[in-house]
Amino acid sequence: MESLTISDFRKGVASEKINLAEAIRKEIGNIREYNKRLNAFITIFDEDTAFNLSQIGSPGKKKDLEKFPLCGIPLSVKDNICVAGYKTTAGSAAFQNYVPVVNADVIDTCLSLGSVPLGKTNLHELAMGATSSSSFFGPVRNPIDSSRIPGGSSGGSAVSVVMSKIPIVSLGTDTGGSVRIPAALCGVCGFKPTFGTISTSGVLPLGATLDHVGFLTKNMRDMQIAFGAFTGATQKRSRSGVAKKWKIGIPQNYFFEDCTPDVEKAFWRSIDSIRNAGNSVEEGIEIPGAEKINRTRLTIQMAEGSWFYRDLVNDPEKRKLVGKDVMTFFDAGSRTSQMQWLQASKERMALISAISRAFQKVDYLAVPTCLTTAPKLEDILGKEAGSIRRQLVRNTEPFNLCGFPSLSIPTHRLHSADLPTALELSGRPFDDAQLLAAGQEIWETLHQSY
Repeated sequence: MESLTISDFRKGVASEKINLAEAIRKEIGNIREYNKRLNAFITIFDEDTAFNLSQIGSPGKKKDLEKFPLCGIPLSVKDNICVAGYKTTAGSAAFQNYVPVVNADVIDTCLSLGSVPLGKTNLHELAMGATSSSSFFGPVRNPIDSSRIPGGSSGGSAVSVVMSKIPIVSLGTDTGGSVRIPAALCGVCGFKPTFGTISTSGVLPLGATLDHVGFLTKNMRDMQIAFGAFTGATQKRSRSGVAKKWKIGIPQNYFFEDCTPDVEKAFWRSIDSIRNAGNSVEEGIEIPGAEKINRTRLTIQMAEGSWFYRDLVNDPEKRKLVGKDVMTFFDAGSRTSQMQWLQASKERMALISAISRAFQKVDYLAVPTCLTTAPKLEDILGKEAGSIRRQLVRNTEPFNLCGFPSLSIPTHRLHSADLPTALELSGRPFDDAQLLAAGQEIWETLHQSY
């Protein structure tokens, strides 16, 4: 059942070819088994808990399939998203015993759609990192090669998608790329919608003006179904049955600095496939001020994070409960003045204008999601804020700053290396459904090239 889409799975349940209760029971057992090796989950729900949380109650009723758009579809939840009555630790000793009394808005929506939550996934502590190597509960490991990192901060969420034997939707958060980065390093699809499309109420914040809730799925068809269920958005193929052709823009210079050969090779081969499918590609798109992106986002994120966690940052005893790499960022944020934050916000507006002008010329922007494949865990421990961070977040963070929708699509089968690579496709604000439709067409184009 691992190759089934959400649609296939639901049809199987409706025809009684798939016993939903048994499928969920087996998947929970699967999680318990691989979690010993990959450390992807902090909390694993048992079968009774999963169905009690889900609004479908008794599993497998045919009427539920029409009533609940995601009826019976497993859900994994990043552990900085509140589920009432269950620990939400954010991967930190500072929150190891925190039990929220209400759900995050996104959880209420998931449950109302009929999804079945299977547990809370491990992450980089307080979502403040791109590697998932720093967590009170230990590092998450890459499912392709367990000696490597899965990316972060939604590392456990990405692992849960790779390892699931049935279709699954995983919730992550994305402040600088934390959904798309692990999707890229683990070989699954990751989507950050337009800022504000999915409520962040009930999510432990990092940067309130940068935080997004996003989705991870096995394939683009499932991503479209999941996002459509959440928002009611639909995007149908043309009536002629012929896929729409897109104009794809490729930014220059900054977005390819320090790119490793495997990643660059896979990216340009994917672009060749996209072009050969009849789409036009314009290289050398200028994004003025791109060199300021990292400093601008970090200034905003560190300031906003330190403001929210100021009681923790200012308490000598509580500080001891937070990892060194995370506290370093918070300390830098506490030294950021309001004037510096305002200046960064001004630079942010300039970037939004620059990227908006680019979208006057093209439909979508394409770059490698990450500039490297997953590094070895042993090379990252204690160096989470080092040079690897720039390679991981350089191409994802611009779309947190501007809040535009951004999608990561696997491309690793287009080169000979074993480690995943990915193409990031980003679009205009609130054109999320159209972006996913383009992503689906590109997904199919790339799979035909394999």
